[in-house]
Amino acid sequence: SRMGANPLGFSDTIVRLTAVHFHYAGFALPLVAGLVAIRSGRSWRIPLATIVGVPLTAIGITTGGLLEWVAATIMAGAGVAVAVIMIRHANDIAGWPRQLLRVAGVTLLGGMTMALLYSWSNGLAVAGVENLNGPTIDLMVRTHGTLNAFGFGLLALVALTAEQPPADAGTQAAFYLGRPSTKTLSKLRAVAAESEPLIRPGLLHREMPKG
Repeated sequence: SRMGANPLGFSDTIVRLTAVHFHYAGFALPLVAGLVAIRSGRSWRIPLATIVGVPLTAIGITTGGLLEWVAATIMAGAGVAVAVIMIRHANDIAGWPRQLLRVAGVTLLGGMTMALLYSWSNGLAVAGVENLNGPTIDLMVRTHGTLNAFGFGLLALVALTAEQPPADAGTQAAFYLGRPSTKTLSKLRAVAAESEPLIRPGLLHREMPKG
């Protein structure tokens, strides 16, 4: 964009917006989806859908037509699903991270709803339907882009970084970004002290079977 290059004939605006867009759709969204799925014990299918949707969207934008509409719909649908599991996971955590994650989930839901409206209005226009008043690219930049950058990306990553482990952390997997607090380490140490070892000492002395 800064060099004035127009790969594949795309305008400077599209090149610039694509670069910015995929920092959130291609990096922040799959990261948040994976973290929430791990911590809440939910299926890996939603994070996988966000990962698959990124190159599919890129291919759709390049080829245009029906594939662009289908790819955008899949990507936006995956984003809506991530928003839902974020809001549900917020109910399982405590303190101010709960509120941040709720706001991030609702914001993502709004941003992805706009993306669906934009893709469907463009898809119907390609199909020959006229007089559609869907969101314009300028409106998407000012609303969809701002919602995803600040309302979703920033708040979700802050909330997930600050999230404390649940009371029954011994029965769940935990994944943390950054250095854990002293309080978190104390909780994990207490759980580890009460848990049964994964490998019993007697197993280490058994002779391995031959062959």
